[in-house]
Amino acid sequence: MIEIRNIKELEAERDRQRKTWIEAGKEEYEFCLSLEGADLIRADLICSFFYQANLSGADLSWANLSMADFREANLTEANLRGANFYGANFKKANLRGADLTGAYLIEAALIWCDLTEVDLRGAYLTEADGVDDFGVVYLKVANFSGAKIKDTIITQSQYYELAKLYSHEFMGGFIIKDMEVTQ
Repeated sequence: MIEIRNIKELEAERDRQRKTWIEAGKEEYEFCLSLEGADLIRADLICSFFYQANLSGADLSWANLSMADFREANLTEANLRGANFYGANFKKANLRGADLTGAYLIEAALIWCDLTEVDLRGAYLTEADGVDDFGVVYLKVANFSGAKIKDTIITQSQYYELAKLYSHEFMGGFIIKDMEVTQ
Protein backbone atom coordinates (compact mmCIF):
# COMPACT_ATOMS: atom_id res chain seq x y z
CA MET A 1 0.00 0.00 0.00
CA ILE A 2 1.19 3.49 -0.85
CA GLU A 3 1.63 5.77 2.18
CA ILE A 4 2.08 9.51 1.66
CA ARG A 5 2.34 12.21 4.36
CA ASN A 6 3.69 15.32 2.59
CA ILE A 7 4.18 16.97 -0.80
CA LYS A 8 7.75 15.68 -1.14
CA GLU A 9 6.52 12.06 -0.81
CA LEU A 10 3.62 12.76 -3.20
CA GLU A 11 5.94 14.17 -5.87
CA ALA A 12 8.38 11.25 -5.44
CA GLU A 13 5.49 8.80 -6.00
CA ARG A 14 4.28 10.79 -9.03
CA ASP A 15 7.81 10.73 -10.51
CA ARG A 16 8.15 6.98 -9.84
CA GLN A 17 4.82 6.22 -11.52
CA ARG A 18 5.55 8.53 -14.48
CA LYS A 19 8.96 6.86 -15.03
CA THR A 20 7.36 3.38 -14.96
CA TRP A 21 4.65 4.61 -17.35
CA ILE A 22 7.17 5.93 -19.88
CA GLU A 23 9.41 2.85 -19.57
CA ALA A 24 6.37 0.76 -20.48
CA GLY A 25 6.27 2.64 -23.79
CA LYS A 26 3.21 4.75 -22.99
CA GLU A 27 2.80 8.38 -23.98
CA GLU A 28 3.75 10.79 -21.19
CA TYR A 29 0.84 13.14 -21.92
CA GLU A 30 -1.59 10.28 -21.13
CA PHE A 31 -0.13 9.68 -17.64
CA CYS A 32 -2.47 9.92 -14.64
CA LEU A 33 -1.37 9.41 -11.05
CA SER A 34 -2.86 6.32 -9.37
CA LEU A 35 -3.25 6.36 -5.60
CA GLU A 36 -6.02 3.78 -5.45
CA GLY A 37 -6.42 2.61 -1.85
CA ALA A 38 -3.51 4.80 -0.73
CA ASP A 39 -2.97 5.85 2.90
CA LEU A 40 -2.91 9.64 3.05
CA ILE A 41 -4.18 9.89 6.64
CA ARG A 42 -3.31 13.27 8.18
CA ALA A 43 -1.13 14.11 5.19
CA ASP A 44 -0.17 17.76 4.69
CA LEU A 45 -0.76 18.27 0.97
CA ILE A 46 -1.79 21.93 0.67
CA CYS A 47 -2.06 23.06 -2.98
CA SER A 48 -1.41 19.55 -4.29
CA PHE A 49 -2.26 18.56 -7.84
CA PHE A 50 -4.48 15.47 -8.34
CA TYR A 51 -5.92 16.30 -11.79
CA GLN A 52 -7.50 13.10 -13.22
CA ALA A 53 -5.82 11.02 -10.48
CA ASN A 54 -7.29 7.74 -9.31
CA LEU A 55 -7.88 8.02 -5.56
CA SER A 56 -10.69 5.48 -5.36
CA GLY A 57 -10.79 3.85 -1.95
CA ALA A 58 -7.94 6.05 -0.69
CA ASP A 59 -7.93 7.16 2.95
CA LEU A 60 -7.50 10.93 3.14
CA SER A 61 -9.08 11.30 6.56
CA TRP A 62 -7.94 14.36 8.52
CA ALA A 63 -5.56 15.35 5.71
CA ASN A 64 -4.92 19.02 4.94
CA LEU A 65 -5.75 19.36 1.24
CA SER A 66 -6.79 22.99 1.13
CA MET A 67 -6.49 24.59 -2.30
CA ALA A 68 -5.74 21.15 -3.85
CA ASP A 69 -6.81 20.45 -7.42
CA PHE A 70 -8.98 17.32 -7.78
CA ARG A 71 -10.45 18.18 -11.19
CA GLU A 72 -11.76 15.03 -12.91
CA ALA A 73 -10.24 12.86 -10.16
CA ASN A 74 -11.79 9.55 -9.14
CA LEU A 75 -12.48 9.61 -5.38
CA THR A 76 -15.09 6.83 -5.44
CA GLU A 77 -15.63 5.43 -1.95
CA ALA A 78 -12.64 7.37 -0.59
CA ASN A 79 -12.49 8.14 3.14
CA LEU A 80 -12.39 11.93 3.38
CA ARG A 81 -13.62 12.23 6.98
CA GLY A 82 -12.58 15.46 8.65
CA ALA A 83 -10.25 16.44 5.80
CA ASN A 84 -9.64 20.13 5.08
CA PHE A 85 -10.58 20.92 1.48
CA TYR A 86 -10.79 24.72 1.88
CA GLY A 87 -10.93 26.17 -1.64
CA ALA A 88 -10.23 22.80 -3.28
CA ASN A 89 -11.30 22.27 -6.89
CA PHE A 90 -13.44 19.16 -7.45
CA LYS A 91 -14.77 20.14 -10.88
CA LYS A 92 -16.08 16.99 -12.63
CA ALA A 93 -14.67 14.79 -9.84
CA ASN A 94 -16.31 11.48 -9.04
CA LEU A 95 -17.04 11.36 -5.28
CA ARG A 96 -19.68 8.64 -5.57
CA GLY A 97 -20.04 6.88 -2.22
CA ALA A 98 -17.24 8.89 -0.54
CA ASP A 99 -17.33 9.59 3.19
CA LEU A 100 -17.11 13.36 3.73
CA THR A 101 -18.33 13.26 7.33
CA GLY A 102 -17.10 16.39 9.09
CA ALA A 103 -15.02 17.47 6.08
CA TYR A 104 -14.31 21.16 5.49
CA LEU A 105 -15.42 22.06 1.97
CA ILE A 106 -15.49 25.80 2.59
CA GLU A 107 -15.29 27.65 -0.74
CA ALA A 108 -14.72 24.32 -2.53
CA ALA A 109 -15.68 24.07 -6.21
CA LEU A 110 -18.05 21.11 -6.60
CA ILE A 111 -19.08 22.02 -10.15
CA TRP A 112 -20.34 19.03 -12.18
CA CYS A 113 -19.22 16.83 -9.28
CA ASP A 114 -20.98 13.52 -8.63
CA LEU A 115 -22.00 13.42 -4.95
CA THR A 116 -24.34 10.44 -5.32
CA GLU A 117 -24.54 8.46 -2.06
CA VAL A 118 -21.97 10.74 -0.39
CA ASP A 119 -22.10 11.05 3.39
CA LEU A 120 -21.98 14.77 4.21
CA ARG A 121 -23.03 14.54 7.87
CA GLY A 122 -21.43 17.38 9.79
CA ALA A 123 -19.62 18.64 6.68
CA TYR A 124 -18.96 22.35 6.31
CA LEU A 125 -20.09 23.57 2.89
CA THR A 126 -19.93 27.33 3.51
CA GLU A 127 -19.80 29.17 0.18
CA ALA A 128 -19.18 25.91 -1.69
CA ASP A 129 -19.93 26.36 -5.37
CA GLY A 130 -22.23 23.59 -6.61
CA VAL A 131 -23.22 24.68 -10.08
CA ASP A 132 -22.17 26.90 -12.90
CA ASP A 133 -24.00 28.00 -16.02
CA PHE A 134 -23.68 24.61 -17.69
CA GLY A 135 -23.73 21.90 -15.04
CA VAL A 136 -25.20 20.66 -11.79
CA VAL A 137 -24.06 18.74 -8.76
CA TYR A 138 -25.78 15.39 -8.42
CA LEU A 139 -27.18 15.32 -4.89
CA LYS A 140 -29.33 12.19 -5.09
CA VAL A 141 -29.18 10.20 -1.87
CA ALA A 142 -26.48 12.42 -0.31
CA ASN A 143 -26.76 12.60 3.47
CA PHE A 144 -26.71 16.22 4.68
CA SER A 145 -27.71 15.45 8.29
CA GLY A 146 -25.89 17.96 10.49
CA ALA A 147 -24.10 19.64 7.57
CA LYS A 148 -23.35 23.34 8.02
CA ILE A 149 -24.65 25.07 4.89
CA LYS A 150 -24.10 28.74 4.11
CA ASP A 151 -24.17 30.49 0.74
CA THR A 152 -24.03 27.20 -1.20
CA ILE A 153 -25.30 27.55 -4.76
CA ILE A 154 -27.73 24.94 -6.13
CA THR A 155 -30.38 24.83 -8.84
CA GLN A 156 -34.10 25.29 -8.27
CA SER A 157 -34.78 21.61 -8.93
CA GLN A 158 -32.08 20.58 -6.42
CA TYR A 159 -33.64 22.92 -3.86
CA TYR A 160 -37.07 21.31 -4.32
CA GLU A 161 -35.64 17.81 -3.90
CA LEU A 162 -33.66 18.70 -0.76
CA ALA A 163 -36.60 20.67 0.73
CA LYS A 164 -38.58 17.43 0.82
CA LEU A 165 -36.01 15.97 3.22
CA TYR A 166 -34.65 18.84 5.31
CA SER A 167 -35.92 21.65 7.51
CA HIS A 168 -36.54 25.23 6.44
CA GLU A 169 -33.62 26.37 8.65
CA PHE A 170 -31.26 23.99 6.87
CA MET A 171 -32.50 25.04 3.43
CA GLY A 172 -31.85 28.70 4.25
CA GLY A 173 -28.13 28.16 3.61
CA PHE A 174 -28.63 27.55 -0.09
CA ILE A 175 -28.66 30.13 -2.86
CA ILE A 176 -30.76 29.17 -5.86
CA LYS A 177 -29.03 29.90 -9.13
CA ASP A 178 -31.03 30.34 -12.30
CA MET A 179 -29.78 28.20 -15.14
CA GLU A 180 -29.52 30.68 -17.98
CA VAL A 181 -30.03 29.43 -21.50
CA THR A 182 -27.63 31.02 -23.98
CA GLN A 183 -28.06 30.93 -27.71
